[in-house]
Order: sequence, then C-alpha cells, then structure tokens
Amino acid sequence: MEKQRAKDKVPWSEVYPAYLTEPGPPTSDHAFDLLDSMLQFDPRKRCSVEDALAHPYLSTLHHVDDEPECETPFKFEFKQSDLTKKRLQELMYDVAMGFKN
Repeated sequence: MEKQRAKDKVPWSEVYPAYLTEPGPPTSDHAFDLLDSMLQFDPRKRCSVEDALAHPYLSTLHHVDDEPECETPFKFEFKQSDLTKKRLQELMYDVAMGFKN
C-alpha cells in the first residue's frame, strides 16, 4: 500500500450526480457525510456502528430500544490459512448465487 501514489478525493457529488437530482428530501449531504465516516481507510478513523446508527441520515431507522448489541465479538470462521484467491472467488460466487431469484 505504501507504494501506491496518493490520489485526490473525488467528491461524492461527482460519483453519484443522479442522487442530487432525484426528487425527495435533501438528504444527500447527510448520505455523503455518512459514507465519508464509514469508508475511512484507517479503521481508527471510521465511525462505529453506534455512531452510524445515530447519524442524521439514518434517523428514521434508528430505534434505541430495538437495537441489541452483540455480546461476543464476531468471528471470521471462514478465514483459513489455506484460503486461496480461487477458493475465495468460489465462495463469493456461491453466496451470490444464493440471492438469485
């Protein structure tokens, strides 16, 4: 990663210009702000799940009384030391095919 050249950030309004022209409430600033906070490369700078749920963009979905917290850490049991790129692709394909209508 250190060998990658630095790139300027592309504004979300350029990435998703149609989002700004769709009818509805002016939530694009909130949506873009939430994306910025969730998509930080440095995990120490990313927002927490709790922060994301409390964000104004998710205000209509945020219900403190109906948001249980996981008591044990999530385990990536699928992680295997012998997991090759090809095997990972196969697993991802299998999952995607599970969504087929």
